[in-house]
Formats: sequence, structure tokens, C-alpha cells
Amino acid sequence: MNVYGMFINLLERGSMKNKLWLLVVAVLMVIHPYIWQLWDYISLKKRSIPRSGIRRKIMPENEKKFWEAWGQANSLYTLWAASNNINYYLMFVLYALDGEAMMTQKKICEYTGLTKQTVNGVIRSLKNQGYIVLVPGGEDRREKQVALTERGVAYSQELLAPLHELEHTVFDIMGSDRVQQMIDAVTLFNTVFEKEMEKKLK
Repeated sequence: MNVYGMFINLLERGSMKNKLWLLVVAVLMVIHPYIWQLWDYISLKKRSIPRSGIRRKIMPENEKKFWEAWGQANSLYTLWAASNNINYYLMFVLYALDGEAMMTQKKICEYTGLTKQTVNGVIRSLKNQGYIVLVPGGEDRREKQVALTERGVAYSQELLAPLHELEHTVFDIMGSDRVQQMIDAVTLFNTVFEKEMEKKLK
């Protein structure tokens, strides 16, 4: 029996008091979307938000979908790292260093989005294991450059090879055009977001 059938059955067999309650519930179920719309309207009026602000109710759906897609991608990489017994932060730092001659910790932070403290902890662990070396920078010799040792390169390739293979498979399925469109779209979003954020911070 569906919900509607159950409701009718209770309405027919219940006492007068229960019938009144059921009718109240039924009315509330019908009008509750309009109550929320009225509440939103009153809230907007109280805050004196201009009509242009009301039109922005269309935008959150796109923003939500973007966040869902971004979040799901991150969670998939987290899941891959966990399923392969690899520390999530270690994976990202090695990914940043992969194929690079050397890179500063600041650049690694920008590349991965990880905090300075997190990157510093991973770098210290890799250094203690002999997988990286720290060399003085070119212009600012106080800023150390991070470089993989031969052991580090072999270690990184061993850990990341299955991930790269999976990514290549996905890219092949998507096709080069869609992959490039995805890269271009995200790059454009990052560029515009950064510029608009800088305007807000001024």
C-alpha cells in the first residue's frame, strides 16, 4: 500500500480527533513549500536585499554542482590512497615532485593546496628516509629547494605508477578533447576566482 492509500485508510477508520489531525497534516504537507517561500521573501525584505540579490537564487545550484564534482574528485583520490595504503598528504607531495628537478616547499603548497605545516611534515619524513635532499635556492638561498634522490624517484614511481595508469585509462575513455576542455575550464575558474578574491581583499 502506498502512502496515499495508508492515509485514506487512516482517515476512514480513525476517530474524529485523529481525522482532524490527519487533515491538518495533509494541509501542511500541501502548503509547506509555499510557507518556506514566504519565509524566504520576508527574510529578504528584512535584510533589505536588492532584487538583484533575489535573482542569485538561480546560481547556487551551479555552485553546488561544482562543489559536488570537486569534492567527489578529492574523495576519489583519498579513497585510492587509502585502498593502496598510501598517506594522502604523501601522495600529493610526491605527485607535485614527480617529474620535477626540484621545487620549493612554497610551490608544493600552492600546487597541492596543503598547508605549510603539513608539507613540512611530509618533507621532513621523506628526508629522514633518504628520499629527498634540500638544496639552497637560486635567488634566495634561505629558501630550500626540494629534490628527489635516486631512491626517492624509484619510491615515487613505485607508489604513483598505479595512479597514473588509472588516470590515463580515465583520460582515454573521456577523450582528449573533453580532457582539454576540463583543464581549460578549471584553469579559467581558478584564474577568475583568484582575481575576484584579490579584489574583495583590497
